Amino acid sequence: MLLRELYEAKAKRIVAVMPGGFHPFHPGHKSLYDWAVKQFGQTNVYVAATNDTSSRPFPFNVKKELASFAGVPPTNFIQVKSPFNMNSYTGLLDSSTALVFIRSKKDETEQPLPDKIKKDGTPGYLKSWTGRQMDDATVSGYMAYGPTQEFQFSGNDIKSASELRSAWPRMSPEAKLEAAEAMYPGKSGAAVKLLDDALGNEQPEESIQEWALPAIKGSKYAFKIGKWLWNNKWAIAWFTAAWKTIGWLGDAIEWVQKLFDHPITKALAKYGLPAIGIAIALYGGKRLWDELENIKDERELDKMIRSFVPNPQEVEKELELAMAEDEVAELNLFKKSNNEDPKQQDPNKLKVLDWVGSRNDGKEHFLSFFVKGAAWSGRLLFIKPDAAKAFMKKVEDNPEHEARIKKMLTSIETTSKLFTQLNIDHQVRRAS
Repeated sequence: MLLRELYEAKAKRIVAVMPGGFHPFHPGHKSLYDWAVKQFGQTNVYVAATNDTSSRPFPFNVKKELASFAGVPPTNFIQVKSPFNMNSYTGLLDSSTALVFIRSKKDETEQPLPDKIKKDGTPGYLKSWTGRQMDDATVSGYMAYGPTQEFQFSGNDIKSASELRSAWPRMSPEAKLEAAEAMYPGKSGAAVKLLDDALGNEQPEESIQEWALPAIKGSKYAFKIGKWLWNNKWAIAWFTAAWKTIGWLGDAIEWVQKLFDHPITKALAKYGLPAIGIAIALYGGKRLWDELENIKDERELDKMIRSFVPNPQEVEKELELAMAEDEVAELNLFKKSNNEDPKQQDPNKLKVLDWVGSRNDGKEHFLSFFVKGAAWSGRLLFIKPDAAKAFMKKVEDNPEHEARIKKMLTSIETTSKLFTQLNIDHQVRRAS
């Protein structure tokens, strides 16, 4: 082979990567994945996602599990930091491999775009995929656009993860199960639990006192344990796997059956804890909480749980005493930021914008950049749900720019500039 031919050698293999946010992985994603498999072969197609939960609720491991429920091989669902960067895939590439990025046709106008020309007049790295002979990944990358497929969800035509996230919390248990079965056949029960953990169950504001207050009066330690389990979901998985081999965990499940109608049982269930979590929270009491609050990993948990000696009589006495003492200090255990208060709004504006986009009232809401201890101009940036939803869609479709976007969402000036550049309708006014 001549030296010139060596340098001009074309790729002999293709690796196709489908990057995305996948908050969560849904039938639209599965349809695009299936199209890519037909084009390039299943062993050559990978789905790539980050572990960033700063603006949306699904960590990488949950994305991967839901995708596997939908039919994506777990070995081909990979974690990356920068989804559209060739360097994220060096482990999949060699000197004869072409790199093709897969996106939906609805994203044809979204960055990054193929076939751009650099300032010096030379072609950019990304080119449109034609199906013909291609350069290897060190020379060029390619962009292929597959068909966009809408899917039925809760009676509506849905084509984005943001629409799904908006609908889920308000759905009935029966509707959730039906929707999950359609999205993840045969895995609906497990999928509902994962989706509920990430997206929650919306409760009317006026009902909080109705169920939470009596529950908190019943046992503050159960709520402390429940919160710990909520924040350390790996521990729930550990308990689920271990309860048959540790005698007192089985006793806890049997003991708690007489408390099905107790307010705290109902409250913990509404927080989304599984049955094993509720049993542990109630059965453990102060004795377990004193041990549990210092646990950091599975090894420590395993050692502690196997030596732990519960005292159900002691727990029952705690319940009675707490009820008598009217202890209500744990009411704020799961309290979230008050996004309707300019001075308490969540500082993470991506989370606030996702919250605004989920509203159905069509009314404008504000972003506040109040900083405690600093002078505040009294100005607010107002945006309506449709505009917020459109913005979050752009963020979702361009995960590699999320860090830069978050940086711009730190002041009214830079946020307004960003919205203007992206044609996102908004207003800046003084607070009334």
